[in-house]
Amino acid sequence: MTPEDFQHLVGTKGGLLSFNSFLSTSKDRKVSMQFVQDALHNNTATIGILFIMTIDQKTISASNTPFAMIEDESAVKGEQEILFTMHTIFRVVEIKQTAKNSRLWDVQLTITGDNDPQLSALTNHIKEEVQGSTGWRRMGKLMLQVGHFDEAEELQ
Repeated sequence: MTPEDFQHLVGTKGGLLSFNSFLSTSKDRKVSMQFVQDALHNNTATIGILFIMTIDQKTISASNTPFAMIEDESAVKGEQEILFTMHTIFRVVEIKQTAKNSRLWDVQLTITGDNDPQLSALTNHIKEEVQGSTGWRRMGKLMLQVGHFDEAEELQ
């Protein structure tokens, strides 16, 4: 992660975080550490982040589970892989450096559920902001709000 992106992450402590792609993780810290150490070795200008994710299955609905344990289907056996869907939303609980003067940080995340008050407020705010008669009109309004003017024009 770039230092700029890391500072942005630090600013989200206590807030919500989403990844815009599928996220492959491992229950085995050693496996995760190997990926982080390889990345740090290959690029000395980056900051290594080890995301430690807590999943409280009571907070997520059974019909909308945003992850799958795929260790039996994984290409690398023994990796204890968990795959999260795109845009799974987590709360940033804690950010701490692993050792003094280290470029490696532990970031504690907790998966959110539909009943998270901050997520509900954000969802309702977005719905109000992009009201429209059709799905395409709502999408066009959203594109305008995020500065994608050409895409918005195509939709409206």
